[in-house]
Amino acid sequence: MVLLIHWLLLAVAQPLQPFEIRGTIDQANLKRIYLSAVVADKAYYFATVNDSADIKDHSFLFKGMINHPHPFFLYYTDTVGKVRVISEMLFVQPGIHTVHIDSFAEGMKIVVSNSPVNDEFLNKYIREMKPFGTAWERSFDVIDSVSDAYDGKVPDSIMLELQANEAKKKHELDLFLLDYVKKNPGSYAALWKLIQKFSVLGYDPVFTQVYNAFSPSIRSTSMARVLSKKLGVAALTASGKIFPELSLADIHQQKIKFPGKQGTQRFIFIDFWYSHCAPCIAQFKDLKSIYDRYKENGFLIISISTDKMTARDDWKKAIARYNLDWKHLWDINGKEAARLSINSFPTNFLIDNRGMILEKNLTPSALNKYLKTNLLK
Repeated sequence: MVLLIHWLLLAVAQPLQPFEIRGTIDQANLKRIYLSAVVADKAYYFATVNDSADIKDHSFLFKGMINHPHPFFLYYTDTVGKVRVISEMLFVQPGIHTVHIDSFAEGMKIVVSNSPVNDEFLNKYIREMKPFGTAWERSFDVIDSVSDAYDGKVPDSIMLELQANEAKKKHELDLFLLDYVKKNPGSYAALWKLIQKFSVLGYDPVFTQVYNAFSPSIRSTSMARVLSKKLGVAALTASGKIFPELSLADIHQQKIKFPGKQGTQRFIFIDFWYSHCAPCIAQFKDLKSIYDRYKENGFLIISISTDKMTARDDWKKAIARYNLDWKHLWDINGKEAARLSINSFPTNFLIDNRGMILEKNLTPSALNKYLKTNLLK
């Protein structure tokens, strides 16, 4: 089965070249190993390769075509625990690579030869990024430990302080990437980390700064051109912009244009979610409390589901199950969300009655504080 193929006119100017992954693995009794893209959005991948290979006498072989270095994972299913064991990220580029996998139950360590980009990623980027990445991870650990200490009922004043610290550490990590690119403008590893961050976290203005810091040769690559286009569209959702018009459906599946006119509401909270999104559902209790507190003062919530067409009933059942008594719209199959590179959920926006984006990805605590300060005047 062909794993990836993305063929555009861009690829004509940047022809695909052959590559091989000649691998050996210590694990016994394995029959098959799989190759998977690191970034879920296949639009970034200009390559063709089978998605799996037979393992014979501890050896395997992948052959394919590629135009520039691309990141992949290798994985297999453990025959004893029946769990998926996933490798570290590895960069593949034109040429022949040898890969040795020292496997064990809780992960997969690999050694890759003939991949300068992989060497840079492991020996330079990861080493320099680690202090910033660790600090961001620890900010989440602190939130979890404080939440446990308060049995999940952390006072807003404390939670806001913890969340502000998390946002600060994330921004410092983003600024590290910007600084790294300024020092290494020809880095494919950094380009793919930017693609990965943007694809997972959504748009942040600093991502445009990072992109512009790359060398012309990097910005001319196929995947960088795709990224540039997506950043340009996603920038429409930055704070200070007018929220873009979306083609959606209402609860009866009638097509509508959103946001349109929303009456006299002063603030509108737009929440992208889907029916089986646990973090989305976890916020409903707090959002209901906020909605009941401020709805008579010019505050409106509009939830936009990205559920697939096949999950229409699940969407409607979730609205009823959690008693979500505000306006609901449907972005069928998440088409509009994908266009705006909204890939993580929940994602939310607070807009005013002109449609201007005031805030993005507010936690319930932050939303409550904003409304208390700006609505009850």
